[in-house]
Amino acid sequence: MTDRPSSGPWHVSPAADAAAYHYSWLWLLIPLLLSGGRFPNDYLFLFCLVAAANVAHQTLTFPLALADRELFRRERTLFLAGPPLVLAATAAVLALSRLNFPAFLAVLGASALVSAVWNFWHVYMQKYGLLRLYAAKSPAAVKSPGWSDRLFVFAWLPLYFAVLGPRHRGLLLNMFPLMRGALAPILGALASASAWLAPAAAALVAASLLSFLVHERRSGAWSAPRLSMALGLTALSAAFLLFDPVKVALAFGFSHLTEYFVFVWAYERRRGLPRAGFSILAFAALSIGAFLVAVGWGRLISPGSRFPVVWGLPFDRIGTVFVVYQSLFHFHADGRLWKVSRPEVRRDL
Repeated sequence: MTDRPSSGPWHVSPAADAAAYHYSWLWLLIPLLLSGGRFPNDYLFLFCLVAAANVAHQTLTFPLALADRELFRRERTLFLAGPPLVLAATAAVLALSRLNFPAFLAVLGASALVSAVWNFWHVYMQKYGLLRLYAAKSPAAVKSPGWSDRLFVFAWLPLYFAVLGPRHRGLLLNMFPLMRGALAPILGALASASAWLAPAAAALVAASLLSFLVHERRSGAWSAPRLSMALGLTALSAAFLLFDPVKVALAFGFSHLTEYFVFVWAYERRRGLPRAGFSILAFAALSIGAFLVAVGWGRLISPGSRFPVVWGLPFDRIGTVFVVYQSLFHFHADGRLWKVSRPEVRRDL
């Protein structure tokens, strides 16, 4: 393994961390806010680009395992069993779809709901992991406790449920028709409770910010990376309440993808694997290009064009089913591969 120079309290460097980890969401949110408000027609290319990058980052684990023999040996069962399970689940649900079984909508709707909820958890856990990484690299004698960082990251979720759910009920039901049966009663209950739930959720956000600052002060050494990331995350979280939540959600997802690509590149670079950065970028570019060609299917050139039919099924349905189950595997795999608490992971951070 090749020794790499220390980056001090930062993961890569101050400029790279700020651009990729702390404020990467601005790279997409600003052009989105300058676009029209019709979803997704007024910003179709940006929407497709984020969707394509999302698929690319989910499947990046596999070429990474092929290049990193130690990682493959450590998680052999995960890498060997994961792809067949994803393909089997996709094939089974698509078979139900072709046979017009009512169970298709029920199974896919439940899977999509689990995937959507887990996605929020997964994205926020990545940001929590970066905060804990900075805490581990901080020279402070007393580290901020994990529970305070977790509260700081997740405290905004109840406020989203209390405010955004009732405010955008129609939009959510239209955007997620497969989950309408489960979403409608949940959104109705949130609307009924919003009068007392919203103030309580806002108080929780205020308490989380105060807790974060108090523990940073008690550590005896203010951490520039943690403060910069905290500022960026707070601004991003507040943006959901101030701007079009669909556009902010796209920027939120874009920040997650950027974090992931840079994190994996830096991890492999520290491990001394040759051409790690080039391999990651090449794979991402090929995946994004393939997605835009296959799923776009003329939409970027001719909006409103129809998807092709493959094996008697619309191509968008095949892609949706695959992405749902690939997402579930990706969430599980990342939870195992990138736990900062594991010594073999911390060693190369």
